[in-house]
Amino acid sequence: MENQIENKNFEIIVRKAVIEDINQIAKLDIENEKENLKENLKENLKEEVVENGIKFLIENPKFGSFFVAENSGKIIGFYMINFEWSDWRNGMFWWLNKLFIQKEFRTEKIYSKFHQFVKDFAIKTKAVGFRSCIPKKNIETQKIFEELGMKEVDYYAFEDIFN
Repeated sequence: MENQIENKNFEIIVRKAVIEDINQIAKLDIENEKENLKENLKENLKEEVVENGIKFLIENPKFGSFFVAENSGKIIGFYMINFEWSDWRNGMFWWLNKLFIQKEFRTEKIYSKFHQFVKDFAIKTKAVGFRSCIPKKNIETQKIFEELGMKEVDYYAFEDIFN
């Protein structure tokens, strides 16, 4: 499944990621984390670890998926999705864990078309909805998700990292 987004200055292809995309996604993923965390980045992300994490998800689609947006054969953005089973809805939620598009391609049309492609894909697989956990300081992404029709909910996110 693939979709084409046209703009005056560029053409974007949106598709599900494949193994050959790992290196490009990893570079963007690290760029994304550095942009979001800036001076708060406590440790440098290791490209090899990130690449292995991306490879695992692409090779094990029962856990999630990567979707990519590309321009002239170069990946300029990605969506990372993980799945969560809901007993209350008897269906799968898609967690929109990461959304990144390079700055020069950030237009509302690109975000909304990219999101709609992933949403259409989710609906075809009988997903029950989207969820996302966004850093409190990432106001830009919060606004984007609101513009895309997502709503803030009354939950906090907690974690306990084991390694």
